[in-house]
Amino acid sequence: MKNTIIVLLIIISTKLFCQPEVTIWNFTTQSKTLHVKIYPASMIMNGHEIILNSRIFTYDLRTKYLHDETNYKFHYLNGVSYTGPNWTKNTFFDILPTSRLQIDHEGGPSGHGGCDLAFGFGKYMIEFWWNTPYNRTPDEYCTIEFDHASEPAPPGFENDISIRYHDNNDSPRIMFQWNSCTIWTNVGDVNHKIEAWNQCTNPLITRAKTFGDFRYGNYNGNTFYNILPLDFRIDCDVIPLPLAYRDQNHFTEQYDILTNDLGVLTQNLIIEKNVTTPVEVWNFEFPSAPPIQINDGVFLKLDKGTDNSNTPRTFTFKKYDEFNLGTNLYV
Repeated sequence: MKNTIIVLLIIISTKLFCQPEVTIWNFTTQSKTLHVKIYPASMIMNGHEIILNSRIFTYDLRTKYLHDETNYKFHYLNGVSYTGPNWTKNTFFDILPTSRLQIDHEGGPSGHGGCDLAFGFGKYMIEFWWNTPYNRTPDEYCTIEFDHASEPAPPGFENDISIRYHDNNDSPRIMFQWNSCTIWTNVGDVNHKIEAWNQCTNPLITRAKTFGDFRYGNYNGNTFYNILPLDFRIDCDVIPLPLAYRDQNHFTEQYDILTNDLGVLTQNLIIEKNVTTPVEVWNFEFPSAPPIQINDGVFLKLDKGTDNSNTPRTFTFKKYDEFNLGTNLYV
């Protein structure tokens, strides 16, 4: 009976209690609410391994935990969550004094249960407001990027990081500290870039960035999208039944995200199915054609092969249906 109880407690704890890699704290001394918005700043890869223990993951904005626990909070990796019991869609996060936002990472061994959001491999933008919330220009911002080796972290490195808002003894500021470090760093001192491979300057903890092996194919049930790049503002509304009605597109009437970074490739990617560039625009008022931009040291390959009709595999560049716009390729 004791063994049964222990097993049940372990199962319950992995489902209900968050073990975040990223925690954003509000350490205000002036009773201010910290307002946060998070969205992709590159192509995002999920943690689904196409072969067990291969470390070969997939290009997919959907989490590998498609039916994570009994909630709808983590079906996409685009900075949107649902909150029960009424399943309210959240694209903004208000962190009260002494409270926190908890974010899990896809590369971990268990589900995201209990956390507020989930991250994949790639780069995210985090915007902060503590004065006028959600106007066009945030009070502070930073990006945070996870490369292929960041989860699980290699020896000497950590995959856990705390980000804090402070307003004591100095101007309001955003500080961060990886668990491997002994000092807190202002995001402005690192050009607003937090990187998993550059964690500390004292002591010096740094390594080469890794680009990994990621595939874009019909993995993890992803037969719905054949678009490159995927747009987190319009391509996050397909979930297998019975949850297909949950729309997690990341745009709002109050604050549309004006970004062309969603096509930035920060990790190696091999295309293993026929794909096209987008033909739908995310907003008729603000049409844009985010380019595919291949960063230094990264490759994009079209795998040799055929589709089901034995015709050659293709990557087709198209124009948008309603505009004389198309996707550019920057190398």
